[in-house]
Parts: sequence; C-alpha cells; structure tokens
Amino acid sequence: MEKRFKGELHSKTIKKQIEKPLKEVASKVLLSKSGEHVNVGTVLCDNASFTPPSTNFKNYQMKRQTILTGCLLILAAFTFWLSWFLMPDPGTTDTHHILSIVKQSRDSVIYSVIIQITSSVLYATALFLLVKVSFPQKKTLTGVIVLGIGTMGLCVDAFFHLLAWFMTDDSVTIQEDVIRVMEFMQTDALIFLVPLLLPFFIGSLVLAVGLHKQAITSAIPQWIFLATLVIGPLGALLVKIIFNYNGPVFTLAALGLFSLGHVFMGFELVMGAGKSKNNLATMDLRSLRAK
Repeated sequence: MEKRFKGELHSKTIKKQIEKPLKEVASKVLLSKSGEHVNVGTVLCDNASFTPPSTNFKNYQMKRQTILTGCLLILAAFTFWLSWFLMPDPGTTDTHHILSIVKQSRDSVIYSVIIQITSSVLYATALFLLVKVSFPQKKTLTGVIVLGIGTMGLCVDAFFHLLAWFMTDDSVTIQEDVIRVMEFMQTDALIFLVPLLLPFFIGSLVLAVGLHKQAITSAIPQWIFLATLVIGPLGALLVKIIFNYNGPVFTLAALGLFSLGHVFMGFELVMGAGKSKNNLATMDLRSLRAK
C-alpha cells in the first residue's frame, strides 16, 4: 500500500512537471485582429514573454528594413525638393519663357531631370518596403497606392523637363516647330500629366493619416501635408494678386514644406524602428488580448 501511494505521488509530481511548461509555453501563433497582424513565433508564458532566437533574428531584420525605409523616404524627399530647386522658375507654363530660361540654364535643368528621376525611384522603393514593414491597414494601403501613382507622375514630369532641355539644344534649329511642340506639352499634354502628378500630393496626406492611425508615426506629417495643400495654392494666388510676384521663392518654399512632411515621416520610422505596436518585430499578443 505504501509503495503504491509513493508511486502515485511520484506520478503526480512527474505529471505536474510536464504540465507546467506545457501550460506556460504557447505554440507558434498567427493572430489577426481588426486587420492587424502580429508576430509569428512569439512564445508566451503566464507572467512573462519569451522570444526564441529565430524570432529575435527576424525582429532584427525587420528593424533594419524599417530604418532603411525611413532613410529612403528622407532621401527621396530631399532629392524631390532639390530637383525643383535646380529647375529655373518652377511652376511656369509660358512656352516662350520656358524655352528662354531653360536655354540659359541647360546644365542645371539636366541635373534637375536626373535628380527627379532618382527621387521617383527612391519613393517607389520606400513604398515597397513600407508595405512590408508596416502591414498597412485600409487607409495606409490606399495612401501607398495613390502615392505610388503620384510617383509615376513625378517621373513623367521629369521627361517633360528633359524634352524642354533638348528643344533648346543648338542642333534644334526649326524654332517655329519647337514652339508648337512646347505649347502642346504645356497645354493639351497636361491632361495626361496632371492626373498622374496630383496623386503624389493627395497620396502623401492619405498615407500620413493611415500611418498615424496605426500609431506608426505622429500627426505631424499629416498636418504638414494638409497645411501645404491648403496654404500653398492660396498663398501663391494672394502673392500674385497683392504683390504681382511670379517668382519661384514661394513655390520653392511650399515644395520645401511638403518635402518636410516626408522627412518627418521617414525620421519617425527610423526612430520608431522595432517599437511600433503594429510592427511584427515587437507585437505582444497579450496587449491585443487585453484590448
């Protein structure tokens, strides 16, 4: 009887020793709540959270990709503004004036074209990476798509400038035909360019709102974009009416403010790498369960 009792007691002890780690350790889980995805491979205990080495490596990779995304966005914003800074008298649509100023600044214009195309590539790359690291919800994904369309428009606009650069080359001699081509590019051809270029500005605002809603960035970028979209056109109109000024200063200032929104967005991605609650690298299942 005593041996039997000791045997049962020993069996219960072994059972507890087996059940305890089984109760503490959860298997790998993929959880989705309200469209938010969380980490695969996080092992949870009753009172603590433990992340296996393989997940730590994935977290490290995710953090590096987030930092890269932010840096690309900052560089894209800087090159976007620089391309317009190098372009003489940006925003003008007068054909004769364009041909005149481009002919005087041909080196600056070709540098502007190259930098603007580079900026488009940087924006596109940053958006691809952003989708990977942010697991965008509906509004964020909409912003990525619309801004992606705008990035194509930004690249197309660079080729408009490239055409103007070539038209002012000394080898092009039939000036009457040149003017006809440039007039077409600054009037009827804008029907094709504007629908591609406008999404660049609208998509930036939508993306900033979406990222803020996911708590990935602050509200600062969205307010910067909103202020630029409202104050920019209105301010340019008032400056023209009141001061009769058509120079590039206000346009460059507005584009600089808009670029600052992307810089803030990229900076916050870099600083918040590995900390965002929507990032797979740091999502805690317990925080979602508590919601």
